Amino acid sequence: MKVTFTRVLYVEDEVDIPLQAIEEDYDGDIEEALKAKYIVSDNCKIKDIIFEDIETGKLDEEDKAYLKRIDEEAKEDEKMLKSEYYRGLM
Repeated sequence: MKVTFTRVLYVEDEVDIPLQAIEEDYDGDIEEALKAKYIVSDNCKIKDIIFEDIETGKLDEEDKAYLKRIDEEAKEDEKMLKSEYYRGLM
């Protein structure tokens, strides 16, 4: 007799995904980034991977540099907008 069933394995795992990739490639959706990291082949018996209890860890140097660059770009954009606004008033 063949018995078909779904086996659910709970394994705590840790993966390093750059914050920039999460923000740009997956619109900040950590679960989507994890699913892309764990792509399985079509002939694999794993049908779906469910992620629970997602916790974010500490930022590494690459992530900190990315956040600093984004912050600096936002400040520069704001500075440019103010400059254009004041120029338009004159």
